[in-house]
Amino acid sequence: MQAEKVPCTYFDGYPVSKMQRRIFIIVILGYLFDQIDNLNFGILGPALIKNFGATVQQIAYISSVYFLGMFIGGLLGGTLADRFGRKKTFLYSLFAFSLISFINAFATSVNFLAVCRFLTGIGLASMTVISISYIAEMTPCESRGRWQSLVLLVCSLGMPILTGFFKFIIPLNHEAWRVVFVVGALGFLPGILGVFCLRESPRWLVSKGRYKEAEEIMRELVPGLTLDLSKEKETPKIKLSLQLAEIFGSKYIKYSILLIFAAIMFFPATFAFLNLAPALLVKKGFSLEAGLTLAWLGTVGSPIGFILATFLTDKGGRKIPLVVSYIIVGICSMTYGYVGNLNLIYASYMMFYACQGFLGSVLFAYIPENFSNRVRSTASGIVWAIARPATSLLQLLVPIIVLKYGNLILYIILGCFYLAGGIAIAIFGRRTAGLNLEELHRDTMKTATTR
Repeated sequence: MQAEKVPCTYFDGYPVSKMQRRIFIIVILGYLFDQIDNLNFGILGPALIKNFGATVQQIAYISSVYFLGMFIGGLLGGTLADRFGRKKTFLYSLFAFSLISFINAFATSVNFLAVCRFLTGIGLASMTVISISYIAEMTPCESRGRWQSLVLLVCSLGMPILTGFFKFIIPLNHEAWRVVFVVGALGFLPGILGVFCLRESPRWLVSKGRYKEAEEIMRELVPGLTLDLSKEKETPKIKLSLQLAEIFGSKYIKYSILLIFAAIMFFPATFAFLNLAPALLVKKGFSLEAGLTLAWLGTVGSPIGFILATFLTDKGGRKIPLVVSYIIVGICSMTYGYVGNLNLIYASYMMFYACQGFLGSVLFAYIPENFSNRVRSTASGIVWAIARPATSLLQLLVPIIVLKYGNLILYIILGCFYLAGGIAIAIFGRRTAGLNLEELHRDTMKTATTR
């Protein structure tokens, strides 16, 4: 039987192979340690206040510095991935943040910990930005969003177990909080597997004019195909200045600004909950155990949202579930601010995280789809990174808002962030789910090659 000739559809229309699944497992394992690091301040905040002598203001300062590091990492990782490849940059980022996470465990002062968190943020953000573009390019259009959601879901299923372990061990000794950073450093293990099992994105190889390598990887990932990817007329080399000109040029300026705004409405509010809500609960007079329980319940809630996303994220062209989830998360934020009973606080916090998990999953799939192969990682990194200074600033403002206006006003403000993001997507967003990435950006690539 003669093999089918596929000029440009890549993985679209074909089932996900065993080799692709192995790649996704490694990305999942890497992202698991990403999530451990992202969530650890929700767990560590109360312990640092009680056992390390830190104040809420100092926790906010450390978190703020961390997000400044993520700003640099997002810009750097996206740019390097478009220049040197998805696989290589992903692995270097994973090894870097694992090493620095280990150094975090030996912090002797707030400033030492702040420096370590800054460096950790660079490596972690770089890896995250690359992974969302990598998954988008290695999956068929029919299930692109589903696989983004599955990556988040599978890694999140381990989080309740890990945070439950941290919740148990941290109260045992005043130095036990350091174990959290040691566990986070184990991310180097999937990195070692990745050296041997990951494959470069064929789409990135084609964008560099390396057609034969792309064809070999495609044949390995989808056995039985005979490919002719040389018909894909990507520009082999593109300077950063030209990438920026494309990202912020007439074709993409609308979507670039929209996604930057949507990210700013999502990440600052989300991490205000993630890093400071448990510490604020302890500061309000509740026990350390109550703060740790709250943080743990957040990790239980997130997988519920990811499960829903695996079934719904590819519906409604991605746009509809994105708009609806922004609005629901905004309402959940305001509801959390109103409740005062501890059990109701637990329930509303868990509900918020289930809805936030769904929203984050859909947004992670949506961002890279809006840009062409030649600038996808750089553009995703810019969108992802620009939200980080806003996140950093909000971390510093939260204690001031709480002190001056109280918790309720804080959570109403955070809820308004989400509502604004949903309204913007509803008005200016486009549908991307189920569409071939090359067809989405065909006009842009034709324009670019004639310049």
